[in-house]
Amino acid sequence: MCSRLPREVRDMIYAQIWDGNYLYDTYSGMKTHFQTPCYWSEVFSNDRPYLPHVVKREFVGLKATREIVEAWYTAMEGVPTHYHPRMVMRKANDIDFLFADPFGTHIEPVKFLRKLKIILNINQLALEDGGSIDVESRMKQFAPLLTIRKKKGFRMTVVLSQQKVILNLWPVVFSVFKPTLEAFEKEGGHVRICFNHHSPHASDYYLSPECTSMLKDIDPNDQKWKATFIKRFDDELEW
Repeated sequence: MCSRLPREVRDMIYAQIWDGNYLYDTYSGMKTHFQTPCYWSEVFSNDRPYLPHVVKREFVGLKATREIVEAWYTAMEGVPTHYHPRMVMRKANDIDFLFADPFGTHIEPVKFLRKLKIILNINQLALEDGGSIDVESRMKQFAPLLTIRKKKGFRMTVVLSQQKVILNLWPVVFSVFKPTLEAFEKEGGHVRICFNHHSPHASDYYLSPECTSMLKDIDPNDQKWKATFIKRFDDELEW
């Protein structure tokens, strides 16, 4: 197909492949492969049973697979937020996965993603010895996000969670993501940083969605913000 049809026609075919129904039918398999913390070799990537056959090179060849994966990234822009590829970061250096090759097509996800959700437990940012956070080293770990070229219109959600709420860590954690927030907003991107209480009780997991719009207001030099957040927690617990 790649040798017989021009790219414009092939793109029309790929758009038909990734129609609404097929996007949802294949979502689980594509998401599983995309979000897997290890990156499969060429052999393994063809053996994954949950991947749709249209992205397996033994069926369509490497060139077509690359183009179809590119088309998938493009098609995913139009689906609801909860279906977007997301990073569940067990470690801060999992950010490297954005620059890996999850589908074995020599395509870095960061070049095509237009929406991204990062879910990170605040404790994972802390150093093992003593629980403090080295802001400078963590900023360097998240600096690759700044290399995303098309920041305009890019939507990023950073979900920070804690099981035991320690407000003293919040200004420190926010300072880690502040350069990313400022860089994207300066170039027309949208970054949403929110906090979720990681409760051991499943029904209580999303305790504090209303904190979203307030995280920007954290001022390390002004302790008044703590009282505001404590009141918000108390109000939601009463509700």
